Amino acid sequence: VRLIRAAFRTQVTEGEGQERIETAFDGLRQLASLEAQLDGLRQTREKRDGDRSAVEHSIGQVFRHKQFGYRGVVVGWDAQCDRPAEWLAANKIAQSRGEQPFYHVIPDQPDCVRLFGEPRESKYVAQDNMEPIVDPEERAIQHEHLMAYFTRYSPVLGSFMPCEELAFIYPDDYPVVEEEETNAQLV
Repeated sequence: VRLIRAAFRTQVTEGEGQERIETAFDGLRQLASLEAQLDGLRQTREKRDGDRSAVEHSIGQVFRHKQFGYRGVVVGWDAQCDRPAEWLAANKIAQSRGEQPFYHVIPDQPDCVRLFGEPRESKYVAQDNMEPIVDPEERAIQHEHLMAYFTRYSPVLGSFMPCEELAFIYPDDYPVVEEEETNAQLV
């Protein structure tokens, strides 16, 4: 970028076209930033492209935590626990349980206030602590960041539909919905 800028500056006298050049370089900087974000997404996706045969839950699926009882929705997963041994010990999770899939979830905030005394932004949950919710009345999740992860809720599928970023990272991990689905609700 510096070489390009120097070349342009030799072609343009001070003040003449300088503003257009600065605007163009701002655009190049934004493009470089977007490219870095895309590379990060690609790396995350490559991490997820491995064997998912043990992964039982999908992006957008609503569940109830078996031990604590709060509801939540899946926003990501790791084939095995991606936390250090100290985290497992601090959370009283046996090392062997860390070998199962773990899920990044956003919990229902009213459930967390009721159970823990305050809302929680996110949770990291072992697969054996998750129980899918089948009753449509219990699938309503309230969380301030829900719309950052999902575009809508599909009553037909009983699942939240991921935003573009989640759909890119987990391309084969959510049900495909036909555009004609008439019962879809915006989140």
